[in-house]
Amino acid sequence: MTPLDTEGDGPIRPGLLIFFAPADHPHRDAVCATMAWVAASEGLLFECYYDSRHSGVHYGGGLP
Repeated sequence: MTPLDTEGDGPIRPGLLIFFAPADHPHRDAVCATMAWVAASEGLLFECYYDSRHSGVHYGGGLP
């Protein structure tokens, strides 16, 4: 069953918790897993993004 908003117009979308971290941070995976667990226990959606310095090189290798 999906909760309805106060007006009864339709379903309420769950909140979203977003975590951004440097790709080279040594604790990024542990923090991401913990935040995902907390988000789930609070009924929130969760997304995690890791970023690193861009070198301009094609990710797949070879010619871009």
